Amino acid sequence: MSFLSADFILFLPAAVLLYYLVPRRLKPVCLLAASYLFYACVSVRFVPWLLAYTVLTFFAGRLIAGKRDEKGADLLLGICLALLFTILLSFKYLPVDRFSLVMPAGLSFFTFEAAGYLIDVRRGRAPEDDPVRLALFLSFFPQLLSGPIARSSTFLPQLDKPAVFSADNLSEGAFLMLWGYFMKRVAADRAALFVNQVYGNWQGCGGLVLAGATALYALQVYCDFYGYSTMALGAARLFGIRLQDNFTAPFLSRSIGEFWRRWHNSLTGWFRDYLYIPLGGNRKGRVRKYLNIMIVFLVSGMWHGNTLNYAVWGALNGFFIVLSDITKPVRSFLGGRLVRDPDCFSCRLVSSLVVFAEFSFTLIFFRMESFGEAIRLIRQMLTIPGIRSFQESVFFSVGEEMPNAGDLRLLLISAAVILFADWMKYRGISVVSWVRKQEFWFRDLVLICGALLVLFLGVWGESFSANSFVYVHF
Repeated sequence: MSFLSADFILFLPAAVLLYYLVPRRLKPVCLLAASYLFYACVSVRFVPWLLAYTVLTFFAGRLIAGKRDEKGADLLLGICLALLFTILLSFKYLPVDRFSLVMPAGLSFFTFEAAGYLIDVRRGRAPEDDPVRLALFLSFFPQLLSGPIARSSTFLPQLDKPAVFSADNLSEGAFLMLWGYFMKRVAADRAALFVNQVYGNWQGCGGLVLAGATALYALQVYCDFYGYSTMALGAARLFGIRLQDNFTAPFLSRSIGEFWRRWHNSLTGWFRDYLYIPLGGNRKGRVRKYLNIMIVFLVSGMWHGNTLNYAVWGALNGFFIVLSDITKPVRSFLGGRLVRDPDCFSCRLVSSLVVFAEFSFTLIFFRMESFGEAIRLIRQMLTIPGIRSFQESVFFSVGEEMPNAGDLRLLLISAAVILFADWMKYRGISVVSWVRKQEFWFRDLVLICGALLVLFLGVWGESFSANSFVYVHF
């Protein structure tokens, strides 16, 4: 079961209805049962792994909190973390398929949640006494497969006062899910039409074609993952639970460092609090700071996958952040001499385009299957054909199944809508919140028309086919 399946469309309203019908004391049990049912529908074989993680985390948290001496608590925490990450790394890096094992869906995400919880307990947070609540924290189905990565300090307190039926919760949840479906089905999957055709035949494409497809791949990944995260936020809001917003207009960032503070916030925040700061952060000099940044991004790359490409992808992002920090004084000096107003629209636009280009370039290694292929594609990208060749190849004549002009127009319109919404969000204005504040007839009309539009545009086009979520594979 996934957010895109017909089963989920039936499952979610039933779960919401049952949640608000059961007594207050049974609401966590109801949500836990729904979460395990959801996970069992993904694969029954995965359920024992989630249950084992829950049992280990529950008892380990109590044991760590009960240790009076620091050395004993640290040792126990180290053993538990080593066990959790050994399991994760074994699935990612060992040929477990020889033993007929498949990595459980969402393992990367609930491993980080469990590890963060144990570290918080060691830092002084009281351990959870109710195994049902802790199990729900690790298995809550909207965030189970691809995040956002929850923190026990923000999730568990929300269970103290389970939400009562609220039209506001249902309205906000519905709008968020609608926006998520738009980003995924209309924008991301349509961008995938062009990206798949070009990258599937990249040996015969010129440099501009590959550059255009790489930019579209950045858009695809963003809309795909942001779409999933927004659906997760919406589904959770239907139950009165707030999850962390995973994206805050990252493509409007003016530096690659700012970009990573706005992209996949729950993961970058986890690495900041549980890896970067314990390593020393920026408190031990510039060289140590840059080393810590590189370590964090290398680990992030390794978290994504077991190939060299993911490590290179992480290292490149870390390198760009370090380079941006080193050159900041020079850039500020030149900017003060050459530019009258560094905050003007043109300067912001150039800065954002540079950040977008940097991130898009790193995604070549994220997309290609091997390091050698990625290098060959970059070399191919250095060949620059004419504009006419670019237009014909990238939009209409690459591969056997050709996207049509309608797909292109719809993609450009969708990208413009998303960019406008991100611009509003960057300025602190939520389009969803603004719509929900309007009169009920206007709000409901937008919701109904939006749903019909997504249903129509999400399946329209001869060459269109739905794609699974990108981050489900991690």
